[in-house]
Amino acid sequence: SGALPTTAVSRPTKRARAAKSTEAKAGHRGKGGKMKAEAVAEQRYSDMRCYPLMVAAAYGTVSITITLFNKAIFSVYNFKFPMVLFVAQMSFSLLFVQSMKYANP
Repeated sequence: SGALPTTAVSRPTKRARAAKSTEAKAGHRGKGGKMKAEAVAEQRYSDMRCYPLMVAAAYGTVSITITLFNKAIFSVYNFKFPMVLFVAQMSFSLLFVQSMKYANP
């Protein structure tokens, strides 16, 4: 007779799901202005859109800096032990990378 069954469950629309997702990402604020813990997502550098550009810029800067540093060590200070410098730089790099791994897992 044209009546809808009472057991039918309507699914949320695409727009409603998108709004709920956006609200969760933004961190929904409850009473008192405090953010709900389950709605707050941890922001990571690798999730940023410009992350590959930042990595490339950092690599280029470090590469140029280390080249200029090596040139100064060998020419200005007349350093005669290139393998010592190489091992020191690799050791520092290893320690730095490991410390960054623990800083932002």
